This record gives sequence, C-alpha cells and structure tokens, in this order.
Amino acid sequence: MHRCLAVSDITTEIFQSLDGYEPTLAALARTCQTFRAPALDVLWRAHDGLTELVKCLSPSSWMELHTTNANGRVNSILKRRRSLTPSDFTRFDYYAVRVKILRLPGKKVYPGFRRPYPIDNELFHALSRCRPNHILFPSLLNLEWSYSVHSSPQSTIPPIHMFLSPSIKQFSLLSWWPNPEEGAITFLQSLRDSSPSIETLTLPRKSSINVRKQLISQIYQFPHLRHLDIGFEIISPEEIVHLATLPNLEGLQLSLSNNFTTHHLQSQTLLFPDAFTEHKPFAVLRSLRIGGTDLATCTALLSWISPCALTEVSFISHPPPSPALLHQNLAILSTACSPSSLLSLQIHASVTNDIPRDEDIHSRTINSASLLPLLAFCSLERVQLTTGCLIALDDPILEKLAAAWPRLSHLDFGTSPETVHVTSVTLAGLIPLAKHCPCLNHLSIILHASTEAMETRIEGTFPGHPLESLNLGKSTIVTSGSPLIADILFHLFPKLKKLVVWNDISDEGEAWEMCQAWALVWTGYDRRSGGHLSVYDEEL
Repeated sequence: MHRCLAVSDITTEIFQSLDGYEPTLAALARTCQTFRAPALDVLWRAHDGLTELVKCLSPSSWMELHTTNANGRVNSILKRRRSLTPSDFTRFDYYAVRVKILRLPGKKVYPGFRRPYPIDNELFHALSRCRPNHILFPSLLNLEWSYSVHSSPQSTIPPIHMFLSPSIKQFSLLSWWPNPEEGAITFLQSLRDSSPSIETLTLPRKSSINVRKQLISQIYQFPHLRHLDIGFEIISPEEIVHLATLPNLEGLQLSLSNNFTTHHLQSQTLLFPDAFTEHKPFAVLRSLRIGGTDLATCTALLSWISPCALTEVSFISHPPPSPALLHQNLAILSTACSPSSLLSLQIHASVTNDIPRDEDIHSRTINSASLLPLLAFCSLERVQLTTGCLIALDDPILEKLAAAWPRLSHLDFGTSPETVHVTSVTLAGLIPLAKHCPCLNHLSIILHASTEAMETRIEGTFPGHPLESLNLGKSTIVTSGSPLIADILFHLFPKLKKLVVWNDISDEGEAWEMCQAWALVWTGYDRRSGGHLSVYDEEL
C-alpha cells in the first residue's frame, strides 16, 4: 500500500472507477463497514429526480398511487400520506448529504427530453416546509434544472428555492418560466444570495426577453463566475463589452442571432473607461464558443480580444461563410491566438442537401493554402472544419498538417459529396496521418482511392495506431481495387471499429458500382480485423 494513502483513499479511488455500476456499488455498500461509506458516496453522488429520495422518508409519510389512463397505460404518483415531521428525514438526510449532482426532473428518455418524475406538488411543499436544516442537499455542487411548462404540468414543478444552497458551484437553468420578464431578475438576485459561490452558470438559449440588459448586470454580480453559457435573440455590443469586464471568466458560450463588427465593440469600451486600463477584454478567457450568428461576427469578437491565450475556439456559423470570409477568419485566428495554447478548433455551418451546379461548386471552394496559418498551432488536438466551403485538399498539405499536429486526436474535414470535385487527396495522403499523429482517434475526409494511390506500398504496419472511426463518405474508388484498398487501410489503421463508406442503395450506374466496391472494402477490412467493425447495415 502506498505510504501516502489511507485505506479509505484507496477504496474511494477504486469505487469511483465503478461510477454508473449501481448494482455493484450497492453490493459493495452491504459488504462491510469499511466499504459502506465510500460506496454510498459514489452511488448517490449524481442523482436524477427525487423519487428514490422521497421513498427514503418514513414509509408511513408517503404513498404511491396507480392510475390507468384511457390507453391502458398505468401511471404512478407519489403523494403525501400525512404531515411530515423532522424524524421522517433521518434516512433522507443520510443519503441526501452525499448528493453532489442533482438533475431535475429526472432521467433522460432520449436526447433533449426529460421525463418528469411522478411526485405530487403537495409533497414538494411539505418537503419545503418541514426540512429540518432548511437545506435539502447540503453538499450539492451542481444543480441542473430542466423543468418546463411545455413538458411538465405546473402542479408537478417544485419551488426551485428548495434546492438552492451555499455549496452550489454549477447551476443550469434550461428553460425560463412562462413570463420571464416578471421573475428572471428577481430569481438571479435570489440565486446570487443563496448560492454566492457559483462558478458555472447556464441560462436558457434563444430567449427573446426584454430584460437581457438587466440580466447581464445581475450576472456580473456573481463574484466567482468562471464559465458562462447564455443565449438571447440579440446581445448588443454594449452587453458583450460588459461581460468582457468579468475578471475571472475562463469560458464563454454565446448563442445570438444579431451581427456586429470590431468597430462596434471598440466604440462601446468608452462606456467602461476604468475597466480596460490594466486588463484586456476577457483577460483570462480560455474557451470561446459562439453559435447562431455569421462568421464575420465571430471573427470580429476574436479580433477584438486579440492577442489571447484561448485553448478552445468553436464557431457555429449561420449562414455558411464564403471562402473569402473563412480565409479571413483563419488568418485572424493565427494572429489572435497563442500558437502553443490552442487545443481545439471547430468551425461549422449547417448547409442544405441541395446538389449545387458546377459554378456554385467553384464559388464555394477554398484553396488549401488558406489552411497554412493553422500550421503554427502545434498543440492542436481537435480540428473540425465543416463550414459548407469545399476545401481543395491535396496530399502535400495533408502531410504538412499531420507533421504540425502530432497531438491530434480528432480531424474532421466533412464528407460533403461535392468535395470529390475539388479534392486531390488519395489513399497515400493517409500515410502521414498514421505516421505523425499517433493519438488520432477519428478522421472524416473525402479522397480518391485511385490507381496511383494503390501503387503505394506500405512498409511495415502501424500496430499501435488508435484510430477507431474513419468516415470516407462518398469517396471515389477504382472498382477493381477493393481488396488492395482494404489491405492498405488495415495496415494503416488496424484498430478501426467504425468504417463509414459509400452505401446508398438508390444509386445507379457508375455510382452503384462504386457503392458495391466500397462494400467489398468494408467486408475485406472486417475480415482482416477479425470482425471488429460495427455491423455494416446498422451503422450505415
């Protein structure tokens, strides 16, 4: 045993690795006294809803009612049987003190939806009135509140103040109430008073409320705020500048639909004459994520805070940028961000599925030379450039990128079908990625599996390369070369679990022949790997 660790430290480390394995943790908690406390701490650390905890009240204080609706579905609800007393909370408090993360109303049924847990509102109020210590969860660190009047009856939504405590450091409010103008400011004031140590604050996205200026003023009153995620229909340059004065803000995620320029931001700094005399705007910002607006606005904000030491940049652009605008953004990015600090770069835009005319393809194409400024970022681990612009990649530029980014784990150039008209990448272009990027785990790229590429011979193998996901989309292929292509891919990336290739049964003619050829590549690789690929039909 390590001389610096007690038995409790070791058991805690072991049990934390079992997080999510509830039956195992419950069994360990029943094994012996030494295991009981650390196992229960992990078991109850992250909790969804209140059903299990309410059932920890005295059994005589609550009851579970079952009703059957017109469709024959049985619904259950927990109701109060009698008035609560402090003695009813003995078991409740024993477990509640261990809860560090609480998600309300409950578990996700599918992404974006949370099923309300069946607890009668009267029971909620009884809990609020009778809690012995006035705080239900004294050790709570993270509260995620996703109740919505659109998905939950008002009678089943508990008072939020029941769950606020001084210990909370992360708070997420995913939906405003019906009339946010009436209560949003008051709520933020009470949140600041009840939980003054909040470091991470998430407020609802796409809010069109008219009190955003007052809300941002309230946000500024959280003295320890380090991460902020907000979204309004409009966030004015003045409000952006106000946020830039937050002294400890490390992460900022904005969702907005309006546009502004660097000049607009610079002119608004005059409203805060003392704020930027000693510190730059967003002086300690490390993560900048912007969505909903155009890339020009994202570029303007980036230029305004330059130079900076961002580790993460994420721009979700709407509408898709022009090649000239993307070129400008990448150029400014290379001068604004520290070359050694940037770890993650995402520039994405949603595009329609309409197949463009040839002249449209040309107007949307950006030369691969526009990527050269990114070579300076030697610490990049994640790169996603899926902007709607078609990047005219070739093997030499891909080799330069691979050599410049040895820590790369995720590379996504997109798999737009039109890219085949502008790219010159071949199978040989993948060799530098296998050679220079030993951490690469995911790759999305369009290429040409041509005769010239198949003449390339791979010397040796790359047995330790961790690439697990390779998406080649509708890359072209010489239909007679499937076995050799499968062999090359296996030698380069022997650990693939997911291989996405052309698989469109509606194609005809030459396209259908390519689809069949890629299917042979998939089955050939799967045979060589011992059947490690995900099932073809299910994946694609």
